[in-house]
Parts: sequence; C-alpha cells; structure tokens
Amino acid sequence: MSEHYNLLIDLGNTSIKTCLYRGSQGIDSTLDIQIFENAKLMIAYFQEHSWRQVDELLPAVTVSSYRISKVVVSNVNNARVEQQIKRLGQVLSADVMFTQTQASLFGLQNSYKTPTNMGVDRWIAMLACKHLCNDDFIVFDLGTAITTDAVVNNVHIGGWIAPGYMTLKSSLLQNTTRVFADNFQLTQKTDFGTDTPECVERGILSQIQGGFELAVKNMQKYSNNFKIFVTGGDKSKINLSQFNNASYSDNLVLRGLTLFVD
Repeated sequence: MSEHYNLLIDLGNTSIKTCLYRGSQGIDSTLDIQIFENAKLMIAYFQEHSWRQVDELLPAVTVSSYRISKVVVSNVNNARVEQQIKRLGQVLSADVMFTQTQASLFGLQNSYKTPTNMGVDRWIAMLACKHLCNDDFIVFDLGTAITTDAVVNNVHIGGWIAPGYMTLKSSLLQNTTRVFADNFQLTQKTDFGTDTPECVERGILSQIQGGFELAVKNMQKYSNNFKIFVTGGDKSKINLSQFNNASYSDNLVLRGLTLFVD
C-alpha cells in the first residue's frame, strides 16, 4: 500500500518550486535540499518548473509509490495558474489549499490594515522564520522583487518592496542607449568598476547591498538581539561576511507551507 504525502508548491512570479513532504510534525529546521534525507520528512528533491507548464509537475508527483493527499500552495502568480493547480489536484484526487495572508496566525501578528494586500509568500516566509528561531528577526527575499520584513516580539513592524537584481538590470538597459552589461559576471564586489559592464554589475549590487545594510541599521532601533534571514534565488547577491547574526536560508516559503499540513 502506498504512503501518503503532501505536495507543497511555491508559485512565484517566474518559477514554481515544489517538494513532497510527509507527516504533520510541523516545520523542521533541518529541512533542506542538501540534507533532506536526514530530516526524514522529504522524499523528493527540490525542483523548479516553468510556471507556464504546471502539467510538468505531474511526472514528479505521480510515481506509483506516492499518494498525494493534500496540495498546499503559496501563489503570487495569477488566477489562471490557480486553475491549473486545481486541475492538478483533481488529477491527483487530492485536496488543494491556497494559503492566504492573515491578520495573525501561529502567534505572528501582521501590521497591514488589509492583510491580503501583503503577498502571501512574504507572510509564509515570516511564519517559517518565526518557527526557526525564538528571536526577533528580519527576512530578505531576493527574487523578481526584493522584499524586506521585520518582526519584533512576534509582531510584523513593517517592511520594504524594491526591484530585484534582474528587474534593476533590465530596467537600466532598456532605458539607456549606450549602457550594456555582461550577464556572466558573478561577484559580490561593490567597489568601483573600470568598464561599463563592471560598472553596471557593481552599481546594481551596491544598491542591493546598501538597502540591506540600511534595513539592518533600522532594525537595530527596534531590537538588540535579532536574526537575519536571506533567501530567494538571488540571495547570494548580498554579502553577509560582516554580519554574524545573518545566514542564507533555502526555501523559506516551502518550509512555511509545512505548517499548514494537518
């Protein structure tokens, strides 16, 4: 007889991230794609799929030894994608749950007067961080947009939304005539460049790094003891070498979704 598992889906603006999760033990700090075998909660490795082809998820979740009983979703994409996920649930004969941002949940209080105005991925990531540490924290998610959210005494005190790395770069290149870039440059350096591609790369990174450091400085006004979580596909664009209380975190939204498994 096949075992029952839960399919967790993080529907972003440009990609879908999924994993299979077993049990109702809540979030596990060891839940990581590099060491998931030790966590004993994951039975499939993390995968990314084009959001345009949700049906591509089917081969990953319909292996004969798996039985998907519940699909839990964080969606910042659009309604059309939700319809595809609902269809996926029908194919799998599984219940589908679309998480929503709320005024308070699992001991975390939201600062938004209209909670649903906050992207659910930000909310789920904060829930994950709250359950990964007992301290105040600030979380940075670097994707299509860069979001910053601060939590003090289990209360979300506010945050920022700014353009992400590729959004900044594409906007610059599309709105200038003689500025060009090298997409193969990989660096965390923010000192001055000596040619145009280097100046573009380091200029964008300096904006991202500067925003990060200003947010940390602001957080120090509210808390003397806090953790810094940095996540998202472009998380490595931030240099954490000067911050002992900071760490890169993989898949915070997926981790947070485990909290919604009965």
